[in-house]
Amino acid sequence: MNHIPIVYSLLLLTSAAAIRASDDPPPACAGSESANPSVVRLVAPAYPIAANDVRVQGVVRLALQVAPSGAVASVTECRGIPFLTPACSGAAKQWRFPVVDTSETRVALLTCRFVLDDADSNNDPVVFVAPGELQIHGRASKVRPIE
Repeated sequence: MNHIPIVYSLLLLTSAAAIRASDDPPPACAGSESANPSVVRLVAPAYPIAANDVRVQGVVRLALQVAPSGAVASVTECRGIPFLTPACSGAAKQWRFPVVDTSETRVALLTCRFVLDDADSNNDPVVFVAPGELQIHGRASKVRPIE
């Protein structure tokens, strides 16, 4: 018995229900990626295998609280899909920003767009669209008939 259609349906329902659609995003989420501090070390997220297998794609938006040391002190989800958010936040926690001489915590906004391409596409796995915006490409597998 093939459970893929059932799992796929559950993933879509769970993802759709969990997308944060609040009119009042957390205060850390206000602002624009263009005001982000420069990045010294960037770790790109990988397309999650489970999300790729069931063809989940979408946008994850995070607010990174940056300590004076340049390390990411915490990550706040502004908007996301449960199967994609951990990949984006896990990579973002490894980012490093310039050290500053102030005790203020800075905020950097990050948008990760997870996009599935055709299986024979030649797109790069990660594209830097703009400051604070990444596009992560997965490969849509060809549909096989159920036997």
